[in-house]
Amino acid sequence: MIIITKLLLLINITLIVFLILVLYKYIIAAKALHTSQLNYLFLEIEKEKIISEDLEKVKPSLIKVKNNTQIKLNTIKVQLLNISFSISEVLK
Repeated sequence: MIIITKLLLLINITLIVFLILVLYKYIIAAKALHTSQLNYLFLEIEKEKIISEDLEKVKPSLIKVKNNTQIKLNTIKVQLLNISFSISEVLK
């Protein structure tokens, strides 16, 4: 009876050690996966930072183009008004 009890205790200890090892391997694998995912997210954030910096560099040139375009449109409007006024004067 004592031998059977000791044998069962040894089997239980062996199973517990085996389960601990399996859980440890699972935790290590999960940690590696999460580390990989975090690295991927970090790289994506870095890419977005670079894109943001590039857009900040482009923004002033876009504002300059917008202002130049507005000036040209205003010039065209003034010229059209001059032409319209000239035609109305001629037709009087």
